[in-house]
Amino acid sequence: MKGLKILCLVLVLAFVAACSTDFDLNSDYREIAVVYGLLDSTEPDQYLRVTRAFIDGEIGATTLAQDPAQLYFQNAEVKINEYSSSSKANLLNSFSLERINAADPANNVPGKDEGLFVNDPHYVYKMSQKAYSDRYYEMELTTDDGNIVTAETAMVDTFVVTRPKDNQTFNLLADISTIKWQPAPNGVIYDLVLNFTYREEANNDPSDFEIKTLKIPVFRNLDGDDPQYLNGSVIEFRYQTDNFYNYLVNNIDASNSADVKRIFQNVSLTFFAGGKELQNLYEVNLGQQSGLTGGAISPGYTNINSGLGILSSRYSQTINPNVAPAFIAELVCGERTKDLGFDSGDVTLSCD
Repeated sequence: MKGLKILCLVLVLAFVAACSTDFDLNSDYREIAVVYGLLDSTEPDQYLRVTRAFIDGEIGATTLAQDPAQLYFQNAEVKINEYSSSSKANLLNSFSLERINAADPANNVPGKDEGLFVNDPHYVYKMSQKAYSDRYYEMELTTDDGNIVTAETAMVDTFVVTRPKDNQTFNLLADISTIKWQPAPNGVIYDLVLNFTYREEANNDPSDFEIKTLKIPVFRNLDGDDPQYLNGSVIEFRYQTDNFYNYLVNNIDASNSADVKRIFQNVSLTFFAGGKELQNLYEVNLGQQSGLTGGAISPGYTNINSGLGILSSRYSQTINPNVAPAFIAELVCGERTKDLGFDSGDVTLSCD
């Protein structure tokens, strides 16, 4: 749920467009289910967000969004059916999901940011089971009115990162650092985050320290089928390392550099591969933006039958490369980062 949090905003915009396009605002009351879910075989539990779309001529949408009785179904039943393949000829398991309040810290679920919709309760439906990458999944929702809402998705599977590999040098000294990976089975859209971890300690008290990690976006929503990134059977991205150093400068406080020293710990790369449904949603959202400029708006994307929203899958994996010793010297002495208070730690280094 955390890795693609920005998608929630995209979904809200898509749902608004779909509601205004597909449903008659002057018709009698109609129950509309809105479902959002990303199944992830790297996570021990799976979560679905299920809400109701609401239309009321007397009460504003902002008011209705703060009313849990309007926003959530009261007696909905949610199931996930697990099949051996997309033919759905062999049902392996059927799991009933439990509704829990993600705003309750005891449930240990990432909650939502404050905004338009009610924050507490923040209900989600939990499947306390791993989703397997070689299985096919179908969601079945029975609403308060007895309507059946369904969606299905294949699972994105593990993939091989060929550059950099674990313990291989990740070159952040060159102007361009090339990143390569093999396409993920059922994965077509990719995000990459560079995790930069350092120790920040007080100059007069080394025991007063904090380990900090900056999550630096390398790319988002990269289309793995785009010819500009395909090199034979491998996807290739040329990372401009200036973006990395600029991110450090803009996100590390240089004003206290005289009082602390910062010691580099490690870097890692976290890849996210998303299913075809996520790519469709992203492309439709781009189309909506283009349509506003061109004077035409197309309906928002959904793969929820008899409802709105999206059910898809993703796969995440982290690579732990090394860096060259000269990278430490660049952090400490380099023109771009010399004012950030980086220290070489146990390594003797002179910037003269």
